[in-house]
Order: sequence, then C-alpha cells, then structure tokens
Amino acid sequence: MGKHLSALDWVIQCEIIQKNSDGSITWRIHLKDSVSAERQLLQLIQSDHRFVITEFSKQKTTLEDVFMQIVKGVEYVH
Repeated sequence: MGKHLSALDWVIQCEIIQKNSDGSITWRIHLKDSVSAERQLLQLIQSDHRFVITEFSKQKTTLEDVFMQIVKGVEYVH
C-alpha cells in the first residue's frame, strides 16, 4: 500500500511508524496537497480490502514539533 500511495502526485512520503503485536500497522503519510488527500485518501485505502481501518486522523503540527525537528537536525516535511 505504501508504494501505491507514494506514487500519487499529492503524497510526499509514506512511512510505517509502528508495527503492533496484534499485527496492526500505524502509517504516517506526508502530503503536498491536503485537499486532494481529504477527498481521496480514505477511499483509496478502503478500496484495498486487505486493510481494516481502525483509526484515521490528521496530525496537527505544533511549533514545538517544528522546533524539535530543527534542533535534532532533521529536515521537517509536512
């Protein structure tokens, strides 16, 4: 699924951020265009019947998040 989503022009990057003991996976998807994502992302994931969506949310980035990324020397992508 990650490769499929990464190929979309409004997606910057897909990454698995957590693999849980129950077999569930937490993904983080970085976007170029949140409007397109709001229209299409959930439907695209639901169309692949291998996945059961247990939670779907939009991460809000705080000023502290950005500051910590800068301090750590990691490029911030949103």
